[in-house]
Amino acid sequence: MDAEIDRAATAKRNHVAALMADPAIIGVGVGAGDSPGEAAIIVFADQAKSHRPIPATLDGVKTKVKSVERFHAFYVQACPAKKRIHPKSISLR
Repeated sequence: MDAEIDRAATAKRNHVAALMADPAIIGVGVGAGDSPGEAAIIVFADQAKSHRPIPATLDGVKTKVKSVERFHAFYVQACPAKKRIHPKSISLR
């Protein structure tokens, strides 16, 4: 699973600037895909705004668009059971 998360994080890094250039996009992260062991790029779109089309995949990694109310992220420490949070796994405005 770590390799899949790393692959998704790399794809996210490759495309985050273009995605965040859309004012309707609040944040971009890496999360669970639709299948076990699959990671996805999660795009958080402001539900009050129209966003540009989001490709179904970026560098071979599926994307999932979540329409959400605006939110603010808070720092959360890594869960001791997980022992790590992927660096730069989320980008927010």
